[in-house]
Amino acid sequence: MTDLPDAPRSQSTFSALFLRVWWMMVGNAALCLMLIHMAIQRERLPSWVDAAFLLVIASLLIARLADIRYFDGRTAEGARATMQHFRLYGVRLVGGSVASWGVANSLALL
Repeated sequence: MTDLPDAPRSQSTFSALFLRVWWMMVGNAALCLMLIHMAIQRERLPSWVDAAFLLVIASLLIARLADIRYFDGRTAEGARATMQHFRLYGVRLVGGSVASWGVANSLALL
């Protein structure tokens, strides 16, 4: 049995809700709190916060991919999200996170 590419997918499951809340809000808030901690605390590199920061970034990418592939992920405008949206999200997330990590660690040295 083959799956149709445009077959309707469930949007009302707890898993879908959890993924969306994680990649849209909670995960990003966690990254912000870790960046603040990095800027305030002067720790040797790499620290536990750096490892946690990388894990959260990875979890955000996985959550967005799962949302698109399995739970009918949508864009902010309500259109169906595609792999192009995922790639753009990944580039922005990783690029912004690396730049922010550098700034936070630079501030810690001041």
